[in-house]
Parts: sequence; C-alpha cells; structure tokens
Amino acid sequence: MEGVVDSPIKRNLLTNNLFNDAQFGFGQDLAAPDLITAWVQTWIKELNSRGAVWVFVGALCVCVRAVWGCVGAVCVCSAAYDTANHTIFLQRLSSIVQLGGTALAWLHSYLFSRSHRITSNDFSSSSGTITSGVPPGSILGPRLFLPHMLPLSDIIRKHIRFHMYADETQLDFTTTSLDPFTVFDLSQCLSDLQYWMSKNFLQLNIGNTEAIGFGPCHKLRSLETGTILLLVHSLRLSQTVRNLGVRFDAEMSFRPHIHSSTKATNFHLSNIVRFHHCWIFYALMGIKVIYYPLLVAVGVPVNLLTILIMSRGKCGLSKCVTRYLVAMAEADLLVVITDLILRQIPIAYMFHFQFVKRSIPVCNIHAVLLFAATDCSVWFTVTFTFDRFVAICCQKLKTKYCTERTAAVVLGTVTVLSCLKNIFWYFMFTGRYMLVNEPWFCDVTLNFLYSRAWAAIELLYYILTPGVPFVLILLLNALTVRHILVASRARTRLRGNSSGENPRDPEMENRRKSIILLFVISGNFILFWALYMVFSICNRIYYLGYSSVYLHSFVQEIGLMLQLLSCCTNTCIYAVTQTKFREQLKNVVKYPFTVIVNFIK
Repeated sequence: MEGVVDSPIKRNLLTNNLFNDAQFGFGQDLAAPDLITAWVQTWIKELNSRGAVWVFVGALCVCVRAVWGCVGAVCVCSAAYDTANHTIFLQRLSSIVQLGGTALAWLHSYLFSRSHRITSNDFSSSSGTITSGVPPGSILGPRLFLPHMLPLSDIIRKHIRFHMYADETQLDFTTTSLDPFTVFDLSQCLSDLQYWMSKNFLQLNIGNTEAIGFGPCHKLRSLETGTILLLVHSLRLSQTVRNLGVRFDAEMSFRPHIHSSTKATNFHLSNIVRFHHCWIFYALMGIKVIYYPLLVAVGVPVNLLTILIMSRGKCGLSKCVTRYLVAMAEADLLVVITDLILRQIPIAYMFHFQFVKRSIPVCNIHAVLLFAATDCSVWFTVTFTFDRFVAICCQKLKTKYCTERTAAVVLGTVTVLSCLKNIFWYFMFTGRYMLVNEPWFCDVTLNFLYSRAWAAIELLYYILTPGVPFVLILLLNALTVRHILVASRARTRLRGNSSGENPRDPEMENRRKSIILLFVISGNFILFWALYMVFSICNRIYYLGYSSVYLHSFVQEIGLMLQLLSCCTNTCIYAVTQTKFREQLKNVVKYPFTVIVNFIK
C-alpha cells in the first residue's frame, strides 16, 4: 500500500520540478560518496586557482569560500526527521506537491491516530499519541521529508549556495576574512533558518558545529587562532573534522581518515580471525566426539598386548630394555585410563556427564593420579633413552647400570617421585569437575589463578614435564649419534685393514636395531608433546599479565589430541622396528581364532 501512495508523490515531485538539484540522498540516485567527491573537487579547484584557505565546518554545514580564504560551517538540525509535524507534512503535500484526493486522505489516516507505549518485562507505560515523524521502516519517510524541507531551500537560496544530504544541509559562501562583518550573510542565513525551524518544531544546534581550515601552511597559520561568530556562538578552527564518515585534515592529505579506517579495518579483521579461531575450536569439539572414543578403543588393547608380549621376554631384547618398554606401556595405559577415559570422554560428552560435576567431588585426587601417570610416561622415556646412551656410549658402565635390577630401581624411584611431585595439585584444585579444558579440568579459585607463587609452581611443573625431558632426550640422542658415527668409522677402518673383504658386522647390526628403536620412540615423544608443552607454558605466562603470548584454546585441544595419541603409538613402533615383536604380535592376535577353530573341529 505504501508503494501505491509513493508513486503519485514521486510523479508530482517530478512534474512540478520539485526535486532539488543540490539534494543528495533520499531518492536522487546521488549517495554520500558523490557529495564527498563534489566537495573535494570544488575545494581542490579553489586551492589550485586562488591559493585559498578553505575552512570547513562540520553537519547542516557551511562552507565559506573567499579570494584568500574559504570558511565552512556545519550546523546540526536536531532530530529534523523525527520531529516533522504531521499537520505541516500534509499542508506541504497539498500546497507544494499539489497532492489531493484519495492519496492525501490515505496519508491523513496513515499518519494520524497513531499511539505508542513502552513495555518492559511485565510493566507498560500509558499510551501516547504520535503527532510527528513517520513510522520507522516506512518507505514514505524520505519521500515525505523532501517536500517538507522545500521552504528551507528557498530561505537558504536567498543568501548563499548550499548542498543537502538526506536531512543535513551544507551552506557555501564567499568571504575575505573571519570578522563578524564579512560573515554577515552566513549569520543572517542562520538567523532566518533558526526562525523558520522554531515555527516548524525544529531546532538548530550551532553549538555542535566544527570548523577546519584547508590551504597553504602560511595562510593556515593566520587562521590558527581564528574564530567564526555564528549568532551568539563563537566557533574555533579544529585540526580535523568528520563529515559523512570521512575525516578531513588541514593539508587535505586524508592521513587521519586513512589511519582511522585502517584501525577500524584491523579491529574487524581481528574479529574475523577470532571467529575463524572459534570455528576451528568448535570443529575440534565435533571431532573429539569421535576421536577420543576411537583412541580408547585402540589405546587400551594395544597397550595390553604390548605388556603381554614384552613380559614373555621372547622379542630378542635384553631384560633391561624389556623392563623399560613394559613400564612405558603400563604408564601409557594408565594415561589412557585417567586422561582419556576419565577426563576427555566426559568433556567430549559433557551433557551426558553433568552428574560428575554434582555427585563426584574427587577432581583434585583425579588430577594427582592423572599428572603422576603422565609424568611416569614422560620420564620412563627419558630413563630408557639414558639407558641406551650408557649401553652404546659408556661400555665400562654398561655391565653395572644396564641390568634388570637397576632398571627396576630406576623405574620405582621415578614412580615415587612423580607421585610426590604432583601432590601440590590436590591443594591447587578443588574436588569439583569443570568438564572443560580451560586449561584445567578442575575448578580453581581466583587466588590460585592470579597468584604468582602458585603460578611459579605450575610453571616449574611444565618446565619439568615435559620441558626438561625434551632437552635431555635431544641431548642424549645427539651424544649417542656422535658416538655411533665416530665408532662406526673406526670399526670400519679396523675391519678393512684386517681383511680385504667387507663382511656383515653383527655387532653393528645389533646396534643399528637398538638405535632405530631408540630414535623412533624419542622422536615420537618430541613430535606429539611439543605443541601441548608450548601452549601450557604460554598460557601460564598469559595469566600472569603478559597478553602478547596468548594462544587460542584450540591450540591446547590439538596439543592434547596429539599428546594422547602418543600413548597409543609405541606398539606400532615396536611392530615396525622389531621383527620378533611383530611375530609375537601375530601369534597373539591369531591365538583366539586358533582356539575357536580347534574348538569347532
């Protein structure tokens, strides 16, 4: 219906040539960029031709051109669009637009007899009659506003030139100085505008006006202390003004506008990046629902198989090495149980495990067991690496250190120390589960979160596990590689001198298999633990106030997924690198089927 009424109004405006040539916006197919382009082109032309100083004043706007200088003023019409009186609206449509008949009657019924009230929760205000403005969202608003403001155009045209954008008007006149006498036309125009607006229930807000000078520096300096007297208001020149979303500066360099636009762009781009991070995070949440149960289904049986096969002692490995590998598999199995099954699965399916938060207040005890098992898993890898280093590089210590008894003592000591080291989690956490990794899965107090003492303890924990193991494993492997290269060259020379032939060296073959096993296990640990270690240290530093080291929580989730994957990969490593282990694995896997077949027969 509004479209039906809009057509005759537009037709009458075109027929009577009532569209203002100076009007931008509101149906003239001329938008804000067109007006800004027109301003800038005019100003540059004046500056180039006259060496002028142009002073522009910022929103119903006045631009004042002069032989030596140009002054502009923008004055604001307070709520011009919303305070337009309905009766005056209809009078203008009838007298100026020559609208009548059914269309005018429909508009009368459309605008009048409207009421509104404010409702908040269960409370409502009394209804009030609306006597001005056009209903929000109506397509008739801009169309009705144009004829309503036509008398304003006639008043301004008597004094100076102007441009209009929507409900803002920019005045344009020439002067030779900034004294009250030379800006008389502007003051007189504003006085007439103020009188007209008061009769039409509008207000001219000259106090909200800004001014700026454009032009050569030596002429701008003469205007630095200049003021424009508009009615009873004294207007000082500014360094920058903002109009229609564009910042103008005195040198017309647009650097302030570029700076503000760049700042806003960076802000929105950072929001997009955050949204991208959130998208990755929630994608990981969906993957975890499948990934963790799958990891449990693989991790428990493969670690049990490894313990079973290694304990039988038929893989061609020494008893010392076997003891370390069994202990590592046992520690990995404990991590799968305490971390994967008892921590990550409830977090991935948090809506099904809400009872854990309410009914099982043992999170701090769980944390001690989980981190102790994790420490054992990490430090057993270090002790195995050290054992292989001694066996390969320190032949004199090999017979004393690389024994099954020594391995049992070392592993027992590491287990006890890991349990004692992680008791502090019992006091840092409460018994309540949070069911999130942010980054702790237990509830913590704010005193702990921002305490430098507790932060130092926790940071020391992350340095000891897995920071120090990283360094030790890399150092021991580097020393082992160095020794192997030196020993291999020397052994090759000796064997070459004793015989012209180059038969296989059984000793080097055994060393090679042992070294491959060592390096693959060490590399597996470093690869899968690196990301989680970096996140844990950065996150603790971030909570101490160093915001520059912030990493998004999806980094932690990926780190946890990789860390837990490392608990399920050792069996694959043994199967790939150890021929006898592979044979034993085949026999164990085939055994149930063999029993079933024999039973059927």
